[in-house]
Amino acid sequence: MYKKEVFFVLIFTILFLFASTAQSKSENVYLSHDQIIVLKADVVNFLITLSGTKDDVRFNKILEEINSEADTSLQAIILSLKTKLNKQGLSLSDYFGHFGFNNENIEDKLIEMTGNAIESSITTLIKRLEYLGIINPVVYQTGSTRISVELPSELSEEMKAIIQTTGMLSFNLCKDFSVSKKLLQDVDKVIYESEQVSKKDLFSAYFNEEFSKSFEVLTADENDLDKIEKILQSEEVKAVIPNDIAIYKSNEVIKTTDDRRFRKLYLVKKDAELTGKLISDATCEIDKNTEIPYVSLVMNKEGSKEWERITGENIKKKCAIIFDGIVFSTPVIMSKIIGGKSWIQGMATTKEAKILSILLKSGALEIPLKILD
Repeated sequence: MYKKEVFFVLIFTILFLFASTAQSKSENVYLSHDQIIVLKADVVNFLITLSGTKDDVRFNKILEEINSEADTSLQAIILSLKTKLNKQGLSLSDYFGHFGFNNENIEDKLIEMTGNAIESSITTLIKRLEYLGIINPVVYQTGSTRISVELPSELSEEMKAIIQTTGMLSFNLCKDFSVSKKLLQDVDKVIYESEQVSKKDLFSAYFNEEFSKSFEVLTADENDLDKIEKILQSEEVKAVIPNDIAIYKSNEVIKTTDDRRFRKLYLVKKDAELTGKLISDATCEIDKNTEIPYVSLVMNKEGSKEWERITGENIKKKCAIIFDGIVFSTPVIMSKIIGGKSWIQGMATTKEAKILSILLKSGALEIPLKILD
């Protein structure tokens, strides 16, 4: 009798465990990987950033040529760059010598640095997927410049947006509006003297005077942003733009009654006061009064100390909070902030705020990634 009871208890236990496991699998869609997304590391843009010469036309042209070539290994990309530079009487050390590499090991060091950035980005991707609730995310390197991510088809579109977002956060002090007005005058002068154009074709004509004056920031129609960017990239115009200035568009869209869409263009100090590397936590919150979502930020010990110094030295100045080259908000620093807390506003939906918090919490990708079709 005793043996029979033990037998039935054993059978019951096995069936219970089997049922529990089956139920767990059926409730968690994240366990099945139905789709493989392949990402390519953007080595060219990574090398441009490493070199610190984003405005070097000759160097960028060489890298564009390499980028248009057939898909090659990391080693082949570095070798091609070296060869093309040598043909123009240049060398890798001219652009990467500030790292202290010598001519004998510079190729190996660049390959090593890029490889490390790809490995770090894999770790970041795993963190992002884990924050989404995925159990044991499958992310692995395939080849020297590619990463494969196994995704459940149910959430693939949302995850695609998350896995290829670089996630660079920075806090940059805004330039006074008088600097923006002077920039318009200087660029207008360059255009008028070089092309002898009419007033309607000047740089300042692209900006809405009423909005710009009201917001105290340059404001332009979305349809004109590409034209504005083209003008700003011309060599003659670059020569009159101060070296310490960077220009970023706003996430906010201003809509008019006639269905036109405007965005603000902020002139900020090029060097960031603080970056997302010093963020220890980020959470999506809802403002109790307005019911508008925002992302609450907590900085680590180093970030808290720096933020206290920065805010204490720049009271009544605007600070642009920039994420992947887009200005989300420009709060005025009203007092010294102690404790390392801040927040980001400007998200249209709670879902957008949640995604942003995940990206900030997991950290930025060290190398840009692009999804291959």
